[in-house]
Amino acid sequence: MKYKSVKSVCLAAFLMASHNAFAEESALQEGGKPLSVVTSDGKERTISDCKQFTFLRLNDLKISKINGLSDPDWIDAKNSLTGCYIDWYVKENKLTLDNTAKTPNIKDVLSHFPASEAYFVNKDEQAKIKKNSSGKSILEYTPSLKINDRKMISDKEGVSYSVWWFASYKNENGDLVSFITIGSGVTQGTQSILKSYIIKSTQGKIWDVKELDENSPI
Repeated sequence: MKYKSVKSVCLAAFLMASHNAFAEESALQEGGKPLSVVTSDGKERTISDCKQFTFLRLNDLKISKINGLSDPDWIDAKNSLTGCYIDWYVKENKLTLDNTAKTPNIKDVLSHFPASEAYFVNKDEQAKIKKNSSGKSILEYTPSLKINDRKMISDKEGVSYSVWWFASYKNENGDLVSFITIGSGVTQGTQSILKSYIIKSTQGKIWDVKELDENSPI
């Protein structure tokens, strides 16, 4: 499947992943051109698809910078590269899609997601979260969050969360392995981010999760 832009990659490819993993040939382009990146060896390179991304990562290179994109396009590009990583992870670990799994609603997610993963806009807020989040869920940390359509929004804190994408797989032992992408941002302004996680366990009040990105171990 071909995509016209990075923006369409993010949503269309992740929706495709609910049926199967990212195709290696999935296009990673902005304005019809391959993504321009700087890798950890300091060289500027172009990436047209997930196969090229995986080749770089398997050769011990990481993505240091994505060039020439506006903030929204940069977020989409980063998210799409993370999707390529998830595709590699699924294949490498021989995971099989669980078609019976349903996407959890955002309230359930925030009731169990560690507060350490709460959205922040600056280092001061990040430090505050780190200091006060121990043992809490995001919803406990920000109790003013209320359901609004498919989002949870806190007018008091000026923050919003939504489930962007979710998929569950089973490994060869039949154990469930789930992935989720959460969108979060400010309610007054344009600052936002997409973060992807592997949900390692849903036992207990706080889920065991680990953030994934384009430079996660490969």
